[in-house]
Amino acid sequence: MFPRKLDKELTLSLLSVQHAPLLFRLTGKNREFLRPWFPWIEFTNQEKDTVGFINDQLKLYDERKAVQVAIEYKNQIIGVVDFHEIDSKNDVGQIGYWLSEEYNGKGFMTLAVKEMLSIGFNDFALNRIVIQCAVENTKSSAIPKRLGFMQEGILRSTEKVNGHYFDHAVYGLLRNEAQLS
Repeated sequence: MFPRKLDKELTLSLLSVQHAPLLFRLTGKNREFLRPWFPWIEFTNQEKDTVGFINDQLKLYDERKAVQVAIEYKNQIIGVVDFHEIDSKNDVGQIGYWLSEEYNGKGFMTLAVKEMLSIGFNDFALNRIVIQCAVENTKSSAIPKRLGFMQEGILRSTEKVNGHYFDHAVYGLLRNEAQLS
């Protein structure tokens, strides 16, 4: 299933412990950029935190319950895209993502999420894929809109980050609605 080449310079690779040093450095470099949106940033203070996270995710991958993927541009990790939850009983997966600040706005995340749709619908036989993001996070919400997801509603005060409660927009895409070519 991995690695998956998206173009000459962009690749998706299953996150492994070998990625931990680079991923931890990338997280540190982008800490202030990520802090407003992600509660986990406060618990990622040492490389061993990243190693533990990756090991936990690899176990979930082996159980087909999650998939954490490194986004690599010119052989450097620039972000992560994932199925942080795969519900095989209901054939539903939930995608999450983050990208280094310097690579925002270049279309990389749209390509990566589109490939994850293919993985979800084809390799995991999902019927529905969901993306949730803070209503205020317009860059994150642009991705599902661009890929044909339907906004299904707003979850009020659903996530607490740095003492602030965020409403999440919920976007859904069904297998028969996906345009992957």
